[in-house]
Amino acid sequence: MKLKKLFFAAYSTGGSVVLEFLLTYPERGSGGIVVGGMSEVNERKLKRKISSGRFFSKIGAVGLVALIVSWGQAKQLPLMRLLFKDAKKTNAKNAEQYYEYSLNYNCTARLDNIHHPVLLVYGEKDKLFHPYAKLLHERLPKSELVFVEKTKHQIPTKAADDLNGLIQSFIHQYSSTLHPSR
Repeated sequence: MKLKKLFFAAYSTGGSVVLEFLLTYPERGSGGIVVGGMSEVNERKLKRKISSGRFFSKIGAVGLVALIVSWGQAKQLPLMRLLFKDAKKTNAKNAEQYYEYSLNYNCTARLDNIHHPVLLVYGEKDKLFHPYAKLLHERLPKSELVFVEKTKHQIPTKAADDLNGLIQSFIHQYSSTLHPSR
């Protein structure tokens, strides 16, 4: 595709992938979008949730994990079925490794090394993740924090239009700044 610099976006625990990419390959990124993400898992309730996903993946119960995640993400039954059908194809070992990584990853002390613009999007009703939003916003030198009204953690599926608008505006704003000829 011959793309030189990109904006990277990820959701929930995937937000740490965006942060690590911007830390490891700063020359390859134009910015990041972290949706309901974190730089570390430091809260007991979230640790239990992720540990449960790791446990059920370890024993091969990926279908159960897929059902729980799909049920929480979907507004309507057709979407839940679609998400479940796709999620239950997950390789149990890969899922276990992902949950393990999510539990142990921590880049909080290095956040001030990210000099790219980063859009932070969180659900207004997602109180569990508000401390992560605050931490990232305070530590990232060029961050913009937005709370999506009347929404919990499931922003991509329950507030997709709002999220897509925020991402498009953010990329447009910083693409013109980073690449004036566009």
